[in-house]
Amino acid sequence: MNVNYNNNNNNNNNNNNNNNNNNNNNNNNNNNNNNNNNNNNNNNNNNNNNNNNNNNNNNNNNNNNNNNNNNNNNNNNNNNNNNNNNIDNNNNNNINNIDNNKNNNNNNIINNNKNFILNFIGKTFANSKSK
Repeated sequence: MNVNYNNNNNNNNNNNNNNNNNNNNNNNNNNNNNNNNNNNNNNNNNNNNNNNNNNNNNNNNNNNNNNNNNNNNNNNNNNNNNNNNNIDNNNNNNINNIDNNKNNNNNNIINNNKNFILNFIGKTFANSKSK
């Protein structure tokens, strides 16, 4: 009788130990799974952060490029305007010069004609006196 109790007790103890071991193993597995999940989450978060950073960098680069393009366009427009203004000024100067030259030529012709007439009158008058 005693031997049977002892055997039963031993069996029960063994069963309890096995159950405890199983529980421990399960707990360990659960912990490992949790750790793995946490690691995966951390990795995902890191990847997301990296992606966000890359996107921000790309956006900044695009903005910089756009700004540079706008500046270049503005510079080109300014240069074109300056060139057009220079052309207009040159054209106006040329027209003014042509007008001035015409006026000078006309004045010279008038003065030459006046001088010719005065000389002619002077000579005629001198000739008539000498007769």
